[in-house]
Amino acid sequence: MATFARRALLAGLIWPLAAPAFAQTATSQALEDFGRYLDAAADLFGEFIVGIRRADAATLRNPETRAGLENISNALAGLYHAQTTLVGDLEDYARAARQGEGAERVWRSIMSQVRRTGRIVHEVIEIVDNTPSLRVALTPEQRGILSDTLGARVVMLNRFENLPRPETEAEIAQLEGMNARYRRLISTLREIRYVIDGVLDRGEDRP
Repeated sequence: MATFARRALLAGLIWPLAAPAFAQTATSQALEDFGRYLDAAADLFGEFIVGIRRADAATLRNPETRAGLENISNALAGLYHAQTTLVGDLEDYARAARQGEGAERVWRSIMSQVRRTGRIVHEVIEIVDNTPSLRVALTPEQRGILSDTLGARVVMLNRFENLPRPETEAEIAQLEGMNARYRRLISTLREIRYVIDGVLDRGEDRP
């Protein structure tokens, strides 16, 4: 997918061009957009994985390169753990909402976790934007796309934070569907860390 198309997709998910359809609530529309964003983000992070795997072992012995990749790996570890907690909270909410007990309390916990995740994403963006050694894994274009993808996550989380909580059965089911897509993104983040660790180990090898 071309750069323009990717960025247009992300922009369309963050700032919908049209109001929700008559039968669709604002919450439902946002859940749909967030789910589509999660799919797009997982695909774009997948490109990062491909780039890292292609990195040259000799280049990976460069201390600056190794330090940069280790910083990215550590930052993504924080993001992975925060989002794993968020996914668990979303599952708890769906269960509580159906049972009619404690849903508001769980939703407050979710909002707290959303804010925490947003702060971590900001930290990851700063590392991506200030790590020249990422050029071993990404072209300047891909690096910009990665930064854009992370920035879109912040805006989507802010939008999610300001929505009424899902209450109807349709909205709860949609939340569960979004959560399944979230799990795919989390799996991609975990794979990125494994791949980084693997190429760093390979970079330690001597000819």
